[in-house]
Amino acid sequence: MLIAPSLLATLDLLGVSESDRSELLGAIPRAVGDPALLEAVTEVVALLRAAAGPGAEPPDLRPRREHDDALQQAVVPGQGLVAILAHLVSTDTVRAFHDARGIDPRITRRSLADLGQQMRVHREVTGGLGLHTPTYTSRIWAGAILAVGRLHVEIMRDESLPAPGWTAGIHIPEIGPLVLAEVEASLRAAVELLGRTFGDLGDGFGHRFRCRSWLLGPSIREATAPESNLAAFASLWSEEEVYDATEEAVYFVFRRRPPVAWQDLPTRTSLETAVVEHLRTHRPWRGALGRLER
Repeated sequence: MLIAPSLLATLDLLGVSESDRSELLGAIPRAVGDPALLEAVTEVVALLRAAAGPGAEPPDLRPRREHDDALQQAVVPGQGLVAILAHLVSTDTVRAFHDARGIDPRITRRSLADLGQQMRVHREVTGGLGLHTPTYTSRIWAGAILAVGRLHVEIMRDESLPAPGWTAGIHIPEIGPLVLAEVEASLRAAVELLGRTFGDLGDGFGHRFRCRSWLLGPSIREATAPESNLAAFASLWSEEEVYDATEEAVYFVFRRRPPVAWQDLPTRTSLETAVVEHLRTHRPWRGALGRLER
């Protein structure tokens, strides 16, 4: 697959940018010629192909990250090459699962293209080729996360419910403004899609949603105007537990991981200013778990 004629088409399918594509195509021949790295790729491919669908356990690639990243240094500096190559090779399992469930090919394409989006974010943060979120993308490859319009919807078990069962988790991809009309359209599409293709997961599945995010909770309400897109999104949710989301807020607003000196951060927008003020005054950014029904 890594040297097959279909490679370029696969890169298109996965939404890989020109910058990442160029560097990746240069690295692949060296990777294929490195037995230890190729063995690691084969191991991760087996993990990603193990299963897809409700009940499948997405592989946790974090324990092997240090080992795999050490192997890649002989090929290209950075992180995540083994995971990227394994994702390229193993698209067949998730595509077959989507086909079997009757999922629209456009949703399949948008879902798989999140790999390219995550690679773009990695390049934005580090300046080079890589992937820092293989745990998230492995859930897409297990068929658990679907790109439905403006939102990503995750088919997941929720043991915190009074009657534990399947629910739909909401993730917010970084693909532009969070316009309320687009969010509502995504929720309507998710209700239709999940009810039609995953009706076997129980009565009511696809109507209950949960979201755990730094974009919900007290801090985002304090930081945004009531008429803003972010405030409108937060108002959709009935909030339950509040948690410390400082690390999330710093990362998604500034692309930085703590520890971060607040003096080094820009305050060009009201949201940047709010996060910096929380850091300056040693207050946690309070996110929340929210629920809604449609």
